[in-house]
Amino acid sequence: MRSVIAFVPAIPLVLFACSSASDAPSTNTTTTTASITFHEHVESIVQEKCQSCHHEGGIAPFSLVKYADAKRLAPLLVDRVKARTMPPWGAFETAECKPRFKWSHDLRLTDAEIETIAKWSEQGAVEGDPSKAPPPKTFGANGLPTPSDELATAKYTVKPSTSDELRCFVVDPKLTEDTYIEGTNVIAGDASVVHHVIVYADPKRASLAKAGDTGSYPCFGGPGITPTSMVLAWAPGVPPAEYPNGVALGLQKDSLLVVQIHYHPGADPRDDSTKIQLRRAKAKPAWNATISLIGNFRAAPQLLPGPNDPASGPTFLIPAGVKNHTESMEVTIPTSLGGKPLSEMKLASVGSHMHWLGKDLKVDIERGSERPGQPKSECLLQTPKYDFNWQRGYAYDTSIETLPTVAPGDKLKIKCTYDNSTDNPYVVQALEEKKMSAPVDVTLGEETLDEMCLGAFVLYSKAP
Repeated sequence: MRSVIAFVPAIPLVLFACSSASDAPSTNTTTTTASITFHEHVESIVQEKCQSCHHEGGIAPFSLVKYADAKRLAPLLVDRVKARTMPPWGAFETAECKPRFKWSHDLRLTDAEIETIAKWSEQGAVEGDPSKAPPPKTFGANGLPTPSDELATAKYTVKPSTSDELRCFVVDPKLTEDTYIEGTNVIAGDASVVHHVIVYADPKRASLAKAGDTGSYPCFGGPGITPTSMVLAWAPGVPPAEYPNGVALGLQKDSLLVVQIHYHPGADPRDDSTKIQLRRAKAKPAWNATISLIGNFRAAPQLLPGPNDPASGPTFLIPAGVKNHTESMEVTIPTSLGGKPLSEMKLASVGSHMHWLGKDLKVDIERGSERPGQPKSECLLQTPKYDFNWQRGYAYDTSIETLPTVAPGDKLKIKCTYDNSTDNPYVVQALEEKKMSAPVDVTLGEETLDEMCLGAFVLYSKAP
């Protein structure tokens, strides 16, 4: 993640999609004084928007399948849906950003659905007639459906520390031929210390020497091998990711996988063994997938002047106590990368990545040339409700042929907004961890208590 721009094969960042909802929320509301009951009016909403996570054995901490559970939690349910912190979703249309496509698998509740839940709670959270309940939903095992591979990292003890640790584990998927991957998943061994996971392909098997007999090695900044390419990126709240039909990731025969795990240690030793799930495609895809992490890291040269910069020039610095500090940058897509020419690509999804101070990230594109069906400039994404615990990519709900395009000469603009005050609950948590009494200046870095400003772009290109 040290490079400013890197186009490498990877999975789509469809992060945390615990609902099958596909319609964006309506601005219409429903006003009624009629009795609202759980089984007749509320249960179908909870089924559609909540239960895929909130069921027995699901990733959520409690179930919302039974009426008794929903009634007990009704005030909390109303509070969270009104605040739009649940279902988890960070992308919203704003006065400065109105993407031209809807989002695929939009998790947001409509205004009418929120009002129905609120009135149900206000009226006493009545159960109603069970015969009017919708058919119950069934839930499969958590994880990637029908994985072909499940690979575990070597057991590792994360020792108590005040500093984060980045460690690379080598796993062998035993690829006897060139292989295409259509689905991936990460299952954190100990979610209390696993901050994020990035998986790289190692076609030359160079990581074996670095790992030695232990199966792992420290790798701050990256896997430390060449050549390499990214296979997947995982962060808190990420569910299994699956490519659309006809899209897949290629892995060369005999490639190893290097699993870089960012550990955020706690007060006690914790044992971790994280699993990587893969599903192999049966045929060569029509489209190759690429992920690009674009943004500033280690004083990237495209950082623009901003507030609180010193006289020496643009500096990535988030001052202590400042609530709405911004950092902005521009990146022009090059004509070639690694000696290979770049051509026009389809932009399938966009994600935002910051750490605990992050509050909002906005991505715009300014195209360097006129192209049919593509506006000269447009906002691609804004996440004014960014939450580090619920990161995801936002996929456009349209066909591959009509997706936004990115080409050499286009300029991507990224603006990140941070809250480094005690109004930010994550700052309060960080101060408690560090046994500090007040916020401090924050700079660019890889640890949880440092900051980043990255856009994650998933692009498709026609297979040769």
